[in-house]
Amino acid sequence: MLKIINVVQDFNMGGIQRVLISLLRAFKNDPDVDYSVAVLENAKGSEFDNIVKEERLNVVYLGCKMPKCGYPHIKKILRDLSYDGRLLLYLLKQKPDIVHTHNTRMLTLVLKCIKWTRKKYVWVHTLHSDPYAVHEGHIPRIQKAVNQYGVHAICLNETQFEKAKERYGIDKCRYIYNMVELDKYHNTRVTRNKCRENLGIPEDAYVIGTVGRLDAVKNYKFLLKSFCAASVMNEKAVLVFTGDGDEAADLKKYADDMNISDKVFFLGARKNTEEIYPAFDVFALTSISESSSLVVLEAQATGLTCVVSSACPKESVISDNVVIMDKSASDEEWAKQLLNPTNFSERYAFESDYGEENVKRELKRLYFDLASLKGKNE
Repeated sequence: MLKIINVVQDFNMGGIQRVLISLLRAFKNDPDVDYSVAVLENAKGSEFDNIVKEERLNVVYLGCKMPKCGYPHIKKILRDLSYDGRLLLYLLKQKPDIVHTHNTRMLTLVLKCIKWTRKKYVWVHTLHSDPYAVHEGHIPRIQKAVNQYGVHAICLNETQFEKAKERYGIDKCRYIYNMVELDKYHNTRVTRNKCRENLGIPEDAYVIGTVGRLDAVKNYKFLLKSFCAASVMNEKAVLVFTGDGDEAADLKKYADDMNISDKVFFLGARKNTEEIYPAFDVFALTSISESSSLVVLEAQATGLTCVVSSACPKESVISDNVVIMDKSASDEEWAKQLLNPTNFSERYAFESDYGEENVKRELKRLYFDLASLKGKNE
C-alpha cells in the first residue's frame, strides 16, 4: 500500500481545502493507498476543520504557530524554520512514499524540508494558482523546487501549464483536474422560488449571483459597477454575493456609494451553496485570475447560464451555457450579457472529467508511476 501525505498550511475555507475534502472522502477506504493530509498549523474552527472532525477524515494538525517577534524579517525566518522542522519530524516518523504539497506558496514555506528529504521521499506539487497571480518573490524558490530539487509538478489543465512554462520554466507536467463533488448541484431538492423565499429575494426578481471569497482577485467592484448599469436596464435586477472575505466592508460601502445597496444582497459564507444557486437567473464571475474555477463548475452543474471573465480557463466550460467575456469588455457590455447572454462558448470538457472516478484513477496512476522513483532524485 502506498502512503501519501498531502501538505497544506491550514484548513480554512478555500478551493484547495474543498478539493482535499473530496479526495479524503474518495480515498477513505481505498485498499491501495493510505491517503492523509498534514496541516502545518492548528485547527481554527473553520467549516472544513469541523467536517474533518465530524467525518473522522485522515487529517493531522502539526501545530506550527507564528513566532512572537517584533521584526518582520526575523519573524518570517522563524516561521519557515518552524514549518520545515515540524514537517521534517513528522515525515521521518510516518515514512511516506510520496509527499504531495498544495498551493504554490507552499513550495516557498517548506523548501528546506524538500531539500533535506528529496532522496528519501518523492515530492509532488499541484500548482493550484494562476502562475501570473503568484508574487515575483516566490518564483526563484518555485523554480528551484521543480528544476533543481526534482519536485514533480501537476497542473490543473493545459491552460495553466502554458502559463507555468513561461513563468516558472517548467518543461513537463501531468494534468489532473480538481475533484469536485457536483452531483449534489444537479440533484438539489430546493426549488427556485423556495430558495428565493429563504433568502428574502422577491420571486419576480432577475437574480445575478456569484459565489466566492470577497477578495480583490475576484474583481467584485467591477461586478458592482456592471450591475449598476444592468439595474438601469432592468429595474427588477438584483445582485447576490455568497461568501465572505477581506473586501466585504469595502464592497458594501461601494454599493452604498452607487445607491444600489437596496438591490445587493450579501449572504456571507454559506455551507450549502447547492441551496443558493437555484435562486439565480445567471451566474457571474469577474475574476482577474483563475486556474480552475470550482464555482463555475458548480453553477453549470446546477443548470445555470454563466457569464465569466477571460481569466476563466477553457477547461472549466463543461456545458453549452457559458459566455466568456473579452478582457477589454466594458461594464455596459457586461451588463447586457448578464441580462441577455449571447455568443456562448463551445463546451471543452465534461462533468465526468472532474468526477471521483476519473480524478482518483489519474491520481493513483500518477502515484504508482512516481513511487518507482523513490530515492532517485538527485
